[in-house]
Amino acid sequence: MIEVDQYQRIRYLFAVQGLSQRAIARELGISRNTVRKYCAGAELPVPKPRRRTRPVITDEVKGWIQGYLKEDEQTSQLRGATKQRHTAWRIYERLRAEHGFAGSYEAVARLVRELRPEGKEVFIPLAWDPGDAMQADWGQAVVFLAGKPVKVHFFCARLCHSGLPFVALYPAERNEFLLDGHRQAFEFFRGVPHRVIYDNLRTVVREGWGRYVTQKQRGFQLLEAHYAFTSEFCNPGQGHEKGLVEGLVGWVRRNILTPVPHADDWEQLNDLLWQRCQDYRQHTLGGRRQTVAAAYEKERPCLLPLPAKPLETCRVQTCRVRPDSLVRVDNNHYSVPSRWVGQWVTVKAYPFRVEVWAQGEKVAQHRRSFEAGRTLYDLSHYIAVLERKPRAAGQAKPVRETVAARIQAVRARLAQGPAGDREFVQILRLLLEYGQPALFAALDACQASGTVSYEAIRFQLLQQLQALSEPQAATSNNCLAFGPAIARADLKAYDGLLKAGELR
Repeated sequence: MIEVDQYQRIRYLFAVQGLSQRAIARELGISRNTVRKYCAGAELPVPKPRRRTRPVITDEVKGWIQGYLKEDEQTSQLRGATKQRHTAWRIYERLRAEHGFAGSYEAVARLVRELRPEGKEVFIPLAWDPGDAMQADWGQAVVFLAGKPVKVHFFCARLCHSGLPFVALYPAERNEFLLDGHRQAFEFFRGVPHRVIYDNLRTVVREGWGRYVTQKQRGFQLLEAHYAFTSEFCNPGQGHEKGLVEGLVGWVRRNILTPVPHADDWEQLNDLLWQRCQDYRQHTLGGRRQTVAAAYEKERPCLLPLPAKPLETCRVQTCRVRPDSLVRVDNNHYSVPSRWVGQWVTVKAYPFRVEVWAQGEKVAQHRRSFEAGRTLYDLSHYIAVLERKPRAAGQAKPVRETVAARIQAVRARLAQGPAGDREFVQILRLLLEYGQPALFAALDACQASGTVSYEAIRFQLLQQLQALSEPQAATSNNCLAFGPAIARADLKAYDGLLKAGELR
């Protein structure tokens, strides 16, 4: 196993400088097998947990610093004393001497830079080489999702040379959303810029700021290493240092999210944004003579190639399945097949789905919910338990929250007591095997005949299958010898429906 720093070096030498595996192994002093394993980006180093550090600058310390800066404002009113003001180092020394401050100078200097007002700066127009850089940032807006107003966060990325944008909507600015935004942007651009310029995002920067960033978040560091780009950070409060993406954030609010869009789900919203980014290729930026599309055609060959395998943009956690066959992600719960109760499983929280893995197999998948306190059930995860405990079917939440009311109403037409409970669970098993449309059709036929039972519903399902298979068989028999062969439907999958004495 190698560290992320060494993985980043391997990817950079291979993807950016184009060195051979032998040359990389010689330069880094590692085996060629290690280089071969990681150079193409198909394998990732195993993550290691890192200890979290508590913030040093408290509100009390911030108040002391503000007091020192207030003294500077008063001193500046004195004739001849305009240059007598605290430096960050002098404030750091006073904090240590007067208050026993034990934090770092870097933390003090960062806060002084944020609190001290600066004069107006002169901006210089910039020109960007093709493939050199991309700027990235977050924006916020409100949309109507399934009829309700929802605050959303949109990830913005923009190639600096061509100005080609990419935008994607997410529920929050968490690490998995940041990683997914980058992955999608690189795939949209069909390549990776050499540099990416950021604000001091908390999902990116762990310690430091601007040019003084000393430590990055591990998830972001893995992203940076896997895609072989380098990161740069703006000074706090200096949005003009990444003006291209700042302008994109405002453009998205004014031109895409005004009027406030209505959508049924996140996928529909992101499809809208993707199409508008495609349409932007025909736009011509102010002060330029060629379209964004024309500039991008020159820029694309200069981008770094995508790695052999995209980064898995999810948050991974390990947890034990509860006795009610649920696992927790954030403030919500998701069902898992009952056979895994009490076992340790791996939960992968992707931006819009949750996967549960056990022993190298994906055992459950759900749509990810962002409404706190929700529980998402899958009836198939509980059917085996219901077959052992049929009396619970009437009050079982997995039944009440996933089964259509029309099917639940069938229970009232069955026999009372344990026999009716068992029969209802058998009908639920048919629902899982054949799906809701087929079961609805079978119910229609049963209600028309005046008999609603498990046996009657199963008989109607068989009738449907036979009706579907007969035309296929006739077509196959009448086909010309030189025509295409049409295979008969295989009904062996339905042998379980046929029991002794069932059909006569």
